[in-house]
Amino acid sequence: MPDPLVCGLILGAGGSKRLGRPKQLLPYGDGTLLGHVVETARGSAGVDRVLLLGPSRHGLDPATPLLADPGRGLNDALAAARDAAVAAGVDRLVFISADLPRVTTADIQALIAQPTASVGIAPDRAGTGTNALSIPLPQGARFGLHYGPDSLASHSAEAARLGLTIETIRSDGLALDIDEPRDLDALTRAEIEDSTRR
Repeated sequence: MPDPLVCGLILGAGGSKRLGRPKQLLPYGDGTLLGHVVETARGSAGVDRVLLLGPSRHGLDPATPLLADPGRGLNDALAAARDAAVAAGVDRLVFISADLPRVTTADIQALIAQPTASVGIAPDRAGTGTNALSIPLPQGARFGLHYGPDSLASHSAEAARLGLTIETIRSDGLALDIDEPRDLDALTRAEIEDSTRR
């Protein structure tokens, strides 16, 4: 039996009024938050292809496949990506937010290492949002995307509607997203804690 075909889609669109600039372009490491998440996904065993959803590649490698937002909103763009993945024979589609500075390859491998009929959901620190979502295909071919307020509950309800089990994936790397200045403070505290453990 061949290995499953896994596709990772990085959500690289959107800005942040509270930060005053696009959060995915915030400096991080030797590049940007977006670059960090893309490279982490590319370095994760079991991920066959990494694509970027957004208006541009934001300076990333020109070879990075780019899915343009058709302009009807994030959820419509993600639904179009889901349909394209089904048509391409992808077995699992993983949506990953581009503002996760602490995401690791182990986090992404946890997202893809789900049973065939399971949806993996990684909540944000508040426990209401969705920072990553792993959908089995074709079982999740009609999975509705509901990014926005209370998306965790909406995505959980969608999995239940389709008869798919839900695996909640909790980790520091998937929980800490950058939406406002206090999230940057939380990142600084976490990195200081890491340095004191070494």
